[in-house]
Amino acid sequence: REVLDWEISLIEKLGVEIKTGIKVGKDISLNELRKQFDAVFIGVGSGRGKKMGIPGEDLKSVYTAISFLMKANVDYVDDMLAPDVDIELPRNKKVAVIGGGFTAADCMYTSIRLGNETHLVYRRTRDTSSARQEEWDHLAEEGAILHWLTQPIEVIGNEKGEVVGLKCIKMELVPDEKGGRPKPVEVPGSEHIIECDAVIMAVGQGDNPLAYKDVEGLNIDKWNNLSTVDKKFRTNVEGIFAGGDVVNGGDTVVVAIRHGRDAAESIHEYLMTKEWKYGEE
Repeated sequence: REVLDWEISLIEKLGVEIKTGIKVGKDISLNELRKQFDAVFIGVGSGRGKKMGIPGEDLKSVYTAISFLMKANVDYVDDMLAPDVDIELPRNKKVAVIGGGFTAADCMYTSIRLGNETHLVYRRTRDTSSARQEEWDHLAEEGAILHWLTQPIEVIGNEKGEVVGLKCIKMELVPDEKGGRPKPVEVPGSEHIIECDAVIMAVGQGDNPLAYKDVEGLNIDKWNNLSTVDKKFRTNVEGIFAGGDVVNGGDTVVVAIRHGRDAAESIHEYLMTKEWKYGEE
């Protein structure tokens, strides 16, 4: 947090005016911003958590990774990001985290440090996960319980609507006929239940188009990504630039930062020339 505060202070010292507590698309529209500014950069990221579509996932103690991590870091959850969650963080309980990437690892660390017995449930192996191998070493040192080749198929609840377990089935990896990534396949008769009081689904994020959905002509794909962005981060609408997860559908923080830096150079070029040649180098 100290490093983050330091980074923000550097931005402020450059003369950037930071306005918080304003929801673009609700408190002010992007079209209104376009009337006030010569260029707009959209870097809203992928801030909407996803679930798996399995039975029981609407029980109260089932969280998306986004809502869980946000609640752990701030005092509220934005109703636009997690409208279905009235969150009370699990403490000193049994928690199952579903997923095998960096976000799942982040949820694991956070859950463990809240005092929970924390289980990772992932349908592939450690070697085929997308997080770095040292992450799993560090989590094991902190007491994480790792269930590889395990696929959740149902969240089990009691008569009070409380989570009591996660029903899973074992998986095995089979070679891909085209030479791609091995595919996980269910092992018949291997169903079992992992006892838990809460489930966190770290299975990906989606884009929330609230900020930009009303801009006429702006190309938005079925995943709510800004699908038409060139190498200079220009969208198909003049004066609107975009970068980060809202463009590439999900990547690392450092990639998003690089997009912002390079887009700033493109925005400067545009402001100096007022030439808009979408798609050109």
